[in-house]
Amino acid sequence: MKKFSHLTFSSLLIISVWWIGLSGLANYIVRRFGVSPTFPYYHLIIEQAHPTQAVWAHFDGTHYLKLAEHGYVDVGTQAFFPVYPLLIRTFHLTGLSYFAAGQLISLISLVLSLICLHYLFGKCARIIIGVLLLFPTSFFLGAVYTESLFLLETLLFFLLLKQQKFFLAALIAAIASGTRLVGALLAVSLFVSIWPMLKSRKLYLLLLPIALTGLLSYMYFLWSRFHDPLAFIHVQSMFGAGRSSGEIILLPQVIYRYFKIFLTVSPLTLVFGRAVLELAVFLAGLYYLWRVKFKIPVAVLVYLLGSLLLPTFSGSLSSLPRYALILLPWLISSAAKFNAKTTLYLSLSFTGLLLLFSLFVRGQFVA
Repeated sequence: MKKFSHLTFSSLLIISVWWIGLSGLANYIVRRFGVSPTFPYYHLIIEQAHPTQAVWAHFDGTHYLKLAEHGYVDVGTQAFFPVYPLLIRTFHLTGLSYFAAGQLISLISLVLSLICLHYLFGKCARIIIGVLLLFPTSFFLGAVYTESLFLLETLLFFLLLKQQKFFLAALIAAIASGTRLVGALLAVSLFVSIWPMLKSRKLYLLLLPIALTGLLSYMYFLWSRFHDPLAFIHVQSMFGAGRSSGEIILLPQVIYRYFKIFLTVSPLTLVFGRAVLELAVFLAGLYYLWRVKFKIPVAVLVYLLGSLLLPTFSGSLSSLPRYALILLPWLISSAAKFNAKTTLYLSLSFTGLLLLFSLFVRGQFVA
């Protein structure tokens, strides 16, 4: 109990300093340069928050706020899974605005995630937390996005798996599969973990449908409401970024698309810079996964590989710099040592964070 109290206090302090620092930067950028939103429904967030705070709900954040308030009434909203909007609506019942509720959920989830990191990784947790919070896209962890919530769900799942509390792990996986599609991969990790025990405990197989309850429930809702249980896939092309709707794009074709961008787009454009970032994060993810393949449990390895590859089937790597946040703790766990290389990396990463957050605040898509 004493350890938990200490971790809670230190995590609250770290996140407070991190969030206040980024909020201060956002305040300066908005007042000095203004906001030029390149996404719809911007008016929804400035009705609930000052423009200097509304930056935390740019892009996908507006969709989550709209879902929390109105539900699935517009075409395209089916791309966003229901758990996070439902939580926002629940917190809103306390009198908070939808915006405040969404950000509070994200920040609470982030604090709890830091605590889970200590229980999962022990002494390595401090460096992992430093890398995580200074990662170029880490600001999404404090935004009205699912990043912090899904990070918490993933960490809790593998912590429970480590403790062999399989039923509780299945329940967390169920919530995760209703938060994001990739959450369904946790059911695969669960199966890998219980496989050696199935001869003596066949009832463990019942945990698999439980772990997929979130996804299956959402698919049933989409079928009953829109007559399309896979609507979350079929509307992807509405969000641009080269995503396909239903057609599976193989990885070589995705890589080819990126090299085509490098050959045809000016290096001075934001599109070129984004493409470099997306491909670099993907390749770095594969590299670090290869490095840790024998140092992490097979259940974790399967999840990490699936999480890296699943987004590529849409034909784009556009969200991977954001999705990579969830995978970072395991990818860097074997190299989590403080030395000169770590210091250099953190400095460069922090520079990238300032740059990408500045663009995000101004209303430019970064991930």
